[in-house]
Amino acid sequence: MIDSPPIRILDQLAASYNDDAQTPLHEIVRSGLNEIIDEHFVDGQRFWPETAVSERLNVSRMTVRRALNVLSDQGRLSRHRARGTFVRKSGPGRAPAIQGSTAITSVGVFIPYLGSPYWSDVIDEIAVVSAATGRTLHVYAHDREEEAQSAAAQLVTNPLNEAIVLLGNSQHATIELHSTLVQRGFRIVTVDMPIRGFPVPYVGVDNDMGVHMAIQHLTDLGHARIAMLSYEPPQNVNTQLRVNAFASIIEERSLSESFLFRADLTIPGGTPRVIAAAMEQIWEKRPTALFCDSAGGASVALKWLAEKGVEIPRELSLMCFDDALDIRFARPPMSCVAQPLAQMARRVMDLIDRPEAEHILLPPTLIVRDSTSPPRM
Repeated sequence: MIDSPPIRILDQLAASYNDDAQTPLHEIVRSGLNEIIDEHFVDGQRFWPETAVSERLNVSRMTVRRALNVLSDQGRLSRHRARGTFVRKSGPGRAPAIQGSTAITSVGVFIPYLGSPYWSDVIDEIAVVSAATGRTLHVYAHDREEEAQSAAAQLVTNPLNEAIVLLGNSQHATIELHSTLVQRGFRIVTVDMPIRGFPVPYVGVDNDMGVHMAIQHLTDLGHARIAMLSYEPPQNVNTQLRVNAFASIIEERSLSESFLFRADLTIPGGTPRVIAAAMEQIWEKRPTALFCDSAGGASVALKWLAEKGVEIPRELSLMCFDDALDIRFARPPMSCVAQPLAQMARRVMDLIDRPEAEHILLPPTLIVRDSTSPPRM
């Protein structure tokens, strides 16, 4: 990796502030940094840290952050929470970096017919960002077991003009669709299906961090008998990551009375019967808190608990991974770990504009509502 040029280059920019009293300071900083990128940086080179720029220019970090965010939106910089900030310039094999200069005029989302409220929320956010960048959105629904060639037959657009987002597909379907669509020349970004070593741009949430947030919240309240209900398909990579994170946490913290329960998805009768069978066995062990790996499972579990007369949160604290309308406005409103959907949509558009095989993990947010409280003594 190429080191950054000497930061003293910024001194000339710092001396220019008094020359322009009419322009907002963050715009002066942005314009100056833009010129410095052109003159002193090469593509892929690490940019100076935000703190270092603030100190050298003797301006607030907020001013620098605003300038860097605009440069990131314009495609001049690529910012990564853990790795730092890197310069992006046009070159052979790379799409032009400046927003709006690509030929992509539409975004297509491939999703199974049996979608979830979470996926619908993600599509809504992608639609907002697509509209903001002057692009249209198309949704291509397909059967879970449908052959990739058949699913891709829906596409009649030019691959130079439409980018594809693979959302909510299984690992196998994601790999097959990616292979088929890349052969046809389409630019691909995957969402919510992290595949280790898979060379395709990916945007998703940090599952490990999310589970840690949830269990930390419950243990801070005083819970030691915590059950996790895993309702999502076990072959789903996100399911595996969340289950593994829970197992690791209860071992690290010696929560010997806590346990994982995997719902039996082969039980006939759909979600209500599957969750009812799971809750019967979970409730026999009388945990003081229950964490569900999805909002869908949590909302049905809440209904089962209400039918049994279990008071939430007096008798059982309940929370889940993902925010959704049915848990946001449940009785009581449910605590959860929320995924940053708007930010995910923006990063999807980043990767469409600057195609790189980059995996972006975004931090979730803990939302505390009325469904969690200290355990009853």
